Amino acid sequence: MKNDFAKHLTSFFTEFLSGERGVSHNTIRSYSNTFTLFLNYMDEVALVNAEKIRLEHLTRDKILGFLDWLQDNRKNGNSTRNQRLAAIHAFCKYMQYEDVMHLQQWQSVMSIKIKKTERYGVNYLSIDAVKLLLEQIPRST
Repeated sequence: MKNDFAKHLTSFFTEFLSGERGVSHNTIRSYSNTFTLFLNYMDEVALVNAEKIRLEHLTRDKILGFLDWLQDNRKNGNSTRNQRLAAIHAFCKYMQYEDVMHLQQWQSVMSIKIKKTERYGVNYLSIDAVKLLLEQIPRST
């Protein structure tokens, strides 16, 4: 098939996400941004133009390279990286049923784990500390 990636990606957005899954416009926009960035990565780093990308280019190594590129070159944090990975995982889950001949490829990409993000604890003031702070505020007369 000449450009199987374009065909399946278009179907993923127009038929599957919108029709079957009924996902929100925000989800579609986020997933779309992910694949736009992937096209940029493939053009800049892998030197493959968008019109020449095929399903065979969606390998575990290429996706890991893309995720590293997001963090190293675009300075994305783990949370953004994980959002991009979620979009790619969704596409690969869809592709398991559309292209069963490459099931191992899709499962290999889906085995990429999310990165842990730092969790920041919330510090609370005691009632006495709040009263002390309130005493420090000048009162207007």
